[in-house]
Amino acid sequence: MDISNLPPAVVLQIANAVEDYIAGNRKKYQPQAVALTPFQRATLAPFFPAEILDSSRLCVLHNSRIEDPAFYGMARMMGLNWEQRLCVALRKGIRQRRQL
Repeated sequence: MDISNLPPAVVLQIANAVEDYIAGNRKKYQPQAVALTPFQRATLAPFFPAEILDSSRLCVLHNSRIEDPAFYGMARMMGLNWEQRLCVALRKGIRQRRQL
């Protein structure tokens, strides 16, 4: 399915679902997260401003994994390939939300 032809209401629904998924996982895993090590900071420094790295935290899961979002089932039924198209939907949804 060509995601660029999705109705605006569907794009907004997808963007909201992604936002909820990210916020929920952030809340769940933030207590376990730690500041970046000096090595991690040095590795990422060429790509991110210091302010971003200062506020970044990392949570490494051992013997577990983050669950797939509930909306993946809906996306598969719609024929969406998330690995290739999630960013397109998010950009489109963010633009639409800014216009509201």
